[in-house]
Amino acid sequence: MRKNGKRLQVLPHKLLHHLEALSSWKKGEYFPPVQVELGATYRSNQRCRWCYTAYLRERKHLELDRAVFMKIMEDLGSAGIASVCLQGCGEPFMNPHSVEAIVTGKASGLDMAVITNGVLFTEDKAVECLPHLSWMRFSALEADAKMYAYAHGCSEAQYRRLLRNIHAATRLKNTIGHPELVLSTMMFRTPYLCEVEVTPSALPQPLLPGVHTRDACPCRDTVLELC
Repeated sequence: MRKNGKRLQVLPHKLLHHLEALSSWKKGEYFPPVQVELGATYRSNQRCRWCYTAYLRERKHLELDRAVFMKIMEDLGSAGIASVCLQGCGEPFMNPHSVEAIVTGKASGLDMAVITNGVLFTEDKAVECLPHLSWMRFSALEADAKMYAYAHGCSEAQYRRLLRNIHAATRLKNTIGHPELVLSTMMFRTPYLCEVEVTPSALPQPLLPGVHTRDACPCRDTVLELC
């Protein structure tokens, strides 16, 4: 995907694309944040074993209601924020208003993105969301149903549902030409956290067509472009 003639990089170190903000920061001047990371809910449909926000599960009743959610999107656009990413705290699509918030954010002048486990991102949601997203990242530990279920604290059926949703999203992305879709994953030899290098040959066959390795090395997330 390209924006303003430059390829959109869904990787760290993007500040060089925002030199005006860097200049203002260096001079001690005010500037709006380049990106806001927003947690739409504390709820999750999984119980990932290494979740850094697991302690928040007791607050699962807390999430943004529709009026507040839409107002935040509109206000962030008015404030000159460049982009918003729905992520963290819980699974964004556990909040029933996240799809509408993505559409509202885009209409308010924001570049919208989302990081999700993908299980709830059905084809219907993809049709509504993808035209309004700049990029989307699926997070998935492991590449077989049994180990995925162990790592994510869920059923093996959720792994199969994730694959179906990724395929549907990728087909739609190829039709409309955007957004950037990536899969962020890490694989382990055993449940004892022995990290291994991830390459396309290590992934299940359903994910191989059109998948390009963006970054692969031990002890780090591997980012794969779905295209």
